[in-house]
Amino acid sequence: MRRTVAAASVLTLASLTVANAAWADDSSRTISPLGETCTATSTLSITLDDEPGKVYSLDDNGNLVDGPLVQASDCASPVVDGGGLVTAAAAAPVVLGSKTFTGASPTFSKTDTQGSFTAQYSYSSKTDAVAFGYQVSTALRALATGVATETVKRNADTGSCGDHHVVAVSYHFHWTCGSPRLNYQYYLIGDINFPIKAPAGMVGKAEILWRFNYKIGSGTGGGM
Repeated sequence: MRRTVAAASVLTLASLTVANAAWADDSSRTISPLGETCTATSTLSITLDDEPGKVYSLDDNGNLVDGPLVQASDCASPVVDGGGLVTAAAAAPVVLGSKTFTGASPTFSKTDTQGSFTAQYSYSSKTDAVAFGYQVSTALRALATGVATETVKRNADTGSCGDHHVVAVSYHFHWTCGSPRLNYQYYLIGDINFPIKAPAGMVGKAEILWRFNYKIGSGTGGGM
């Protein structure tokens, strides 16, 4: 069972598969069923060494619960039930959720129980780039027993841009994607995983998979 929490979300019936051979070692990595309809999406999956094949996440009190947790924001065609959970009745035409950076709106941020993501577009005679950052939440950092492995990739047909670190989980990951095309639909896919000691002393791994969709709008002065 997958739990989904979103301020505004829409259900898509098929999972998003990333067709990007440059993505890690797996060209068909499933990210989230909301990745195409929400601007920013993150999925927490916890696996335990003693229970292979099972996936958990954490509830609001930090207890293990069945299934991964999907958290999304800035979704197109929002349809949710009263509790904020996506339901089968939310099936609707799929409209891409995406952030368009402009001179009047050069930043984006999303914070949830998994971590904090930021993005900022800047343009000058010397700089035309989007700077990104991600930090794992305090609650998840408290469970970590080792270093985090982080990999970020941008859709492959737009040139090389990404990030890779093997560092302490508390590290503030940051990277920059330069020389963007105007009005081109970009997306970033990120993966952060690290060993944990889960509640009740169980040992395993936490993995955060996230996606961010964005464009550089006309009138920014930048772009190629």
